[in-house]
Amino acid sequence: MSRQIQIRRGTSAEHDNFTGAIGEITMDTTNNTLRVHDGSTVGGHILAKKNTTLAGYGITDGVNTALSNLTSAGKKICSNMSMPSNTKESLTIGASGANYVAPADGYFVMRINLNTGGYVSVGMCGTNLTQLINTSHQCGMLVPVAKEQTITVNYSNRIPASYEHITFVYTKGAQ
Repeated sequence: MSRQIQIRRGTSAEHDNFTGAIGEITMDTTNNTLRVHDGSTVGGHILAKKNTTLAGYGITDGVNTALSNLTSAGKKICSNMSMPSNTKESLTIGASGANYVAPADGYFVMRINLNTGGYVSVGMCGTNLTQLINTSHQCGMLVPVAKEQTITVNYSNRIPASYEHITFVYTKGAQ
């Protein structure tokens, strides 16, 4: 047979006039929630439930994360998180089919020199971003990525040149 555990319980009004022992957990029968006590705070600390509004505690039923609800400082932070920074890492162009893993949120920027009929194909998340080249040309791509996302770069008819590169550019908010 299973064991039953019963904790002290009372209405919200009763809790508002009660100071529980350190580490004591009680049940608020009015709001069907728990309160954790520290031995000194009258009423204890309310534990929020999913979809619960706790007026006066700064927790509301759902949070509206629309950009229009952010302060100007919040909008600047969001904007910086998508803007490139001056922090970059130069990578070596590997053989066709090489994988590159993003060390943070940012962009892979690449320029590969191709001969007639060459192509560059970047695969990411099951999607191919392909740029075909019909004549001798430089192929450039900028691919936004999330931290730890992997891209695969395939190419044909490459003509290695000193101005070719694959660079990872961090966003301003990247860690």
